[in-house]
Amino acid sequence: MNTRAAAIATATVMEAPPVPAPRPTEPKVRDRRDPSHSAQRLHVAEIYAATDRVPTLLFFLGAAVALVVGARADLDLYITPEYGLGYALGIIGGSLMLALLIYPIRKRSRGMRWLGPVRHWFRVHMIFGVLGPLAILYHCNFSLGATNSNVALLCMVVVASSGLFGRYFYTRIHYGLYGAKVTLAELKEDADFTRGRLQTELAVSERLKARLLTFEQAALQPAQGLVHAAWRTLTIGIHTHLIHWLCIPQLQAAIAEEARREGWQRAERRRRQREARRYLAVYLDSVRKVAQKTLYERLFALWHVLHIPLFIMMVLSVIAHIVAVHVY
Repeated sequence: MNTRAAAIATATVMEAPPVPAPRPTEPKVRDRRDPSHSAQRLHVAEIYAATDRVPTLLFFLGAAVALVVGARADLDLYITPEYGLGYALGIIGGSLMLALLIYPIRKRSRGMRWLGPVRHWFRVHMIFGVLGPLAILYHCNFSLGATNSNVALLCMVVVASSGLFGRYFYTRIHYGLYGAKVTLAELKEDADFTRGRLQTELAVSERLKARLLTFEQAALQPAQGLVHAAWRTLTIGIHTHLIHWLCIPQLQAAIAEEARREGWQRAERRRRQREARRYLAVYLDSVRKVAQKTLYERLFALWHVLHIPLFIMMVLSVIAHIVAVHVY
């Protein structure tokens, strides 16, 4: 019995098909069409820019109009800080300024995830940081008063101005106002990607290639100290616009020449020109951000160190103002 079972098992093993040897794993090649790399990242960055630019511009334009109207109007006839609408505006403005703490608390506390994504609270933080001071200015009729109120008003103006600087630094090291933080490696990858698209998929003359390469090499040279980095940050924007202005005619001429050679229709030629201008703008912007990123990260870190004590000082001065008004 045992001999027969062994024979059957041996026959089964001999008749079983051989197991194929595992294929050697090939190294993964970074595909530019992969949505996790430059093409998708730049696409998302453009979406952030398109969706943020118009609402942000309209919001700050409305705030500027309200600021000018309030400063020029005779508000004493309608608003009094001690009661009524003026008193309510003081409570609203102070509450909005105090609500600014929700964003940093949500950002650092994992137990408050139920409040929603951090980026939404950052948007709220930016809105409250403008509406709060605006309500306080209307509350005080855009004029000075007692010493304690003047100190609170001055602290609020300093904190609001500091927030505008912080917003500017933030956009220099992120994809748009509410986008993800960009790394230096990603910026360099984006610059390489867009330069490659310009050189291989679009018509680019040798003269234009040399000009772009010269600009990139000059922009990405290591800064010789903080002063040199600051000077380059201030001047590279002008240099970028100049290079863009000089390259557009060459780019359009090269595409027109390729259109005549390939027999493109007018619609195809215009499409290629739009795409070329888009990649040129993204390429120059990526190079500019690489050159500026280190300095802006340092400035953003220093701004954080300064902004938090200023905010605490503003809160203390507002508390002192409220106590002085209601007690004395």
